[in-house]
Amino acid sequence: MNFLHLISDTLQRLVFLIVFNTVLEAACGGSCL
Repeated sequence: MNFLHLISDTLQRLVFLIVFNTVLEAACGGSCL
């Protein structure tokens, strides 16, 4: 596997998790977790 591709894939997952977490907190008002 290409190293740059691995870094790009990891960054994409990280950004997705951050966005997902932010949306979840905004939708729940921070009381879900």
